[in-house]
Amino acid sequence: MNALRHVLHRPAAPPTPTLLLRLGALVLGSDPALALTGRRCVPGALTSTGFEFAFPDLDSALRDLLASGS
Repeated sequence: MNALRHVLHRPAAPPTPTLLLRLGALVLGSDPALALTGRRCVPGALTSTGFEFAFPDLDSALRDLLASGS
């Protein structure tokens, strides 16, 4: 969300209380861990074979998505 706010030139948002996230996850039938914990994924199998991403970072991917949607 921080990267999306940065690309959209929006101010930082106050953190959502954990209780509200858990309640929202219960209503949506989702796992609250999706919002409460971070994930860092590295495409080691792809990069070790020489694969190059068109957008190697989130900011450039978001900028492209937002530019193509307007």
